[in-house]
Amino acid sequence: MLSDLSPEEIQQLATIFSLLLPAALYAMGMMEGKSSHRYFLVGMVIHGLTIVHRAYTVGGVPLAEKHDNVSFLAFSLALLYWHFLRKKGMGEITITAVPMVSIMLVVALAFPTINTVSPFMRTPWFYLHIFTFFLSYGFLGISACLGFVYVRGGGVDAEAMQYRTAAYGWTLYTFSLVA
Repeated sequence: MLSDLSPEEIQQLATIFSLLLPAALYAMGMMEGKSSHRYFLVGMVIHGLTIVHRAYTVGGVPLAEKHDNVSFLAFSLALLYWHFLRKKGMGEITITAVPMVSIMLVVALAFPTINTVSPFMRTPWFYLHIFTFFLSYGFLGISACLGFVYVRGGGVDAEAMQYRTAAYGWTLYTFSLVA
């Protein structure tokens, strides 16, 4: 059955699988218990490897088209969620952050992959601009999740963390516009 497929179709199936697997593992991160954190971490590793594979395929940092941009946004959200879960003890954001990451990965599948990068997009300034741009949106997304935690009765700590995270996001966003 797979032998009847063209190389392009096989590549498309590999792309779909390489994003659906981390999305499923991220969603499994909502389970209770220690194993849920392991599933989420394995999803982050596989997602990171997918981004590295796309970088190898494109021949540079894969941040020049919609599919890769949305995937990187989901990855930055996952990294920031993991940080807040482990370092800040804000486990309450799981209910909003994990579905947001999983949905972003599924949304990335809606856009076709483009395996070429324009030469003007291969400059270090462009990479710095795009990296900080999507990282700032990651901070703003986590800030929105923290706001939801506060509205659900998370207390003053959640509100303070939300404002601090939003300030980091706006600062990075401003820097990305200057870069």
